[in-house]
Amino acid sequence: MKPLHQALGKESVIQRFITETGLSIDWLLSEVRVEVPSTDDAERSGNTDCWAIFWPSIDLDPKHIPLLREAALLAWFYSDASNDCSEEQRNAVARAVHKAALGIEFETAQAFRRAQSEKGRKRWISASEARNVADSGTEQLARKRDELGDPLPPAELWSELFSWLDDAGLDPRETGTGLDAQISFGENERKTYQAFRAQIQRHRRPS
Repeated sequence: MKPLHQALGKESVIQRFITETGLSIDWLLSEVRVEVPSTDDAERSGNTDCWAIFWPSIDLDPKHIPLLREAALLAWFYSDASNDCSEEQRNAVARAVHKAALGIEFETAQAFRRAQSEKGRKRWISASEARNVADSGTEQLARKRDELGDPLPPAELWSELFSWLDDAGLDPRETGTGLDAQISFGENERKTYQAFRAQIQRHRRPS
């Protein structure tokens, strides 16, 4: 592998460019051109958002254009072409690429933390505990009343059971509709609407 290709391949901006666009470093180096403004135009010269990036007519998703710009600037920074530019211009590219790389690292870290948090939420609840959470939620919902003091019908409480299970980290999934509706939760637990309705009615019977 050529040294330039090897160096670029280690950069997170380039890795994301390849993954999301399906294009290669070879294509980036041979087909994309960065037009650097003259140093006489200080405002444009020091702002990479004003630099023109040219590439062949291809079927490129518009959402990938900012990523293409970042990758093109990074390739330019690594290339011999940057040697002919001012220190200010090189610093401008370095700042832009560093900001893009930090953005990728931040997204990666956030995704990792969300995944770890979700795993943690699910890991602490066993099958029996999951059933207890669902039953406890059903009992709590059976006590709910409207503004006139009348018990709320089970059909209105069904969606609240879903929210109850979701807040407990049990990853509820609803299937079916009406009397055939059911919510799966936890590892292999489920509660049907008809069972839920029967439990609500049982909790409301006078002791």
